[in-house]
Amino acid sequence: MQKSKNQNSLKYLKLAPINPFNDSNSSYSHSMSKSRRNYKLQGILPINITKNCVSRCAFISQKGNDNKTPHNLNQDSVLLQTKLNSQPYQFLFGVFDGHGLNGHSISTLLKNRISSNVPYCPKEPQEIDLIEYLENSINLASKTVMSSPIDTDISGSTLCLVIISGPHIICGNIGDSRCIIGKYNENWDFEVLSKEHKPNIPEEVERIENAGGFVSVFPNKRNQKEGILRVWTDDPEIPGLAMTRSIGDKAMKHVGVIDTCEIVKHKVCSEDKFLILASDGIWDVISNMEAVEIVSKFWKEGRSELACKGLVDAATEKWMESGDHIDDISVIVVFLHAKE
Repeated sequence: MQKSKNQNSLKYLKLAPINPFNDSNSSYSHSMSKSRRNYKLQGILPINITKNCVSRCAFISQKGNDNKTPHNLNQDSVLLQTKLNSQPYQFLFGVFDGHGLNGHSISTLLKNRISSNVPYCPKEPQEIDLIEYLENSINLASKTVMSSPIDTDISGSTLCLVIISGPHIICGNIGDSRCIIGKYNENWDFEVLSKEHKPNIPEEVERIENAGGFVSVFPNKRNQKEGILRVWTDDPEIPGLAMTRSIGDKAMKHVGVIDTCEIVKHKVCSEDKFLILASDGIWDVISNMEAVEIVSKFWKEGRSELACKGLVDAATEKWMESGDHIDDISVIVVFLHAKE
């Protein structure tokens, strides 16, 4: 009997145990020659510990391509750490989407610097302690990047970081990566946990314009109907930036591009079924509701690693439909369960 296309693809998937301090760039990877993809996938097996609200998690990070030629580097970096300070109910997840010539170096440095701050995470934290820890970690990481030898003039990275401690979820975001929670109460729905920083958000645009920058599809301020809105300076040598906040991008700081994170807090409830944290390689082509519908199918099966693959496959197909460019794609899926 001839196997279906989906059955053939499943043989490439393996679930590897997490090393809490493992660098995602050296994680288990498998090259899928038929589809010319390079998946990096890890996960943790189901666990059931008092206070713990995470039952399973996994991630995939895939480098993009142009005209079917793979990019030299995947500029995304992914952070997945379990048992912070040996506490089985504490987790740290992060997606860092680099851009510019040195974007990969910046996203990697951010991930490593935040990892090195894990020992300072409080073991029995209150909500305010988690917020303070997350903000301090992000501030230290940003300062590390800006004082590093890396040329950050026109290179930078987004940051979307989530800490889970028991039922508490704290999300800090800079840029246009995104975190949402899939919820079920008779019907599937979602809640956005991160505040995006893009040039189509009025309060972000106001800050840019007050600082002397401007937002347009092209740097000549023409009113174009197509294309991506970007932040520009008056210097034609500086490329436009598709976000209003980032870590790095030193040449854009004087026009209101800041590295201040925004914090969103959430307490896990019975309706919360999973968390999706991803770079814009997902969100530029997949809506929040589409992502929830994809992951919900695998949530019923308890397969977080296949949920990641479902999202990556759907996003890749959408990118191919819209042209010859496929962005780097990184996604983390975390299955949740509320403790009564």
